[in-house]
Amino acid sequence: MADAHRAAIVLSVSALDAYVRTSCLERIRVIIADKSRELPTALSTEIKKFLKDDHLLEAARKDDLLSRVEKAFRQDFERKSFQWVKNITECLQFAGFEDVFHSVAVSKSMNEDNLKDELNRFTKRRHSIAHQGDYDLSQNPPVENPIRKKDAEDCIKLITRIAESIHSLSGGCV
Repeated sequence: MADAHRAAIVLSVSALDAYVRTSCLERIRVIIADKSRELPTALSTEIKKFLKDDHLLEAARKDDLLSRVEKAFRQDFERKSFQWVKNITECLQFAGFEDVFHSVAVSKSMNEDNLKDELNRFTKRRHSIAHQGDYDLSQNPPVENPIRKKDAEDCIKLITRIAESIHSLSGGCV
């Protein structure tokens, strides 16, 4: 059962990564397509990095700015992980969430610092499982880290709460 509990943690954190990536890309597309809406500062700054002035003029002339921006974000996001609080926060700023974990904590009546600490703890555990086989490599010989069913259940509950909140905050965009 220990391996099943470890797999649950790995899959849960990886599912949040995929959800954040997908949700953010969808929100970016919606924000850019809505010409009456002001772009979030983080999004505007990132778009300027992706598109050089001559490309921006050409995109506007050909009326394919949205597709160029989407393509640039998709390519950039393929190289990034959205498994740590910092990475998720930065990503969702592009989608207009200035402080997503504050919003999640408020919506779920949770302590924001505890929410962030727990997510980072599970992300760290996921990396230990995925990259070190969940062994304490400081021991000689290495010793398998203990895991309980409750660890997996707590991880799944936390990830579910975060994803549900992001979904709700985004107006069910994804």
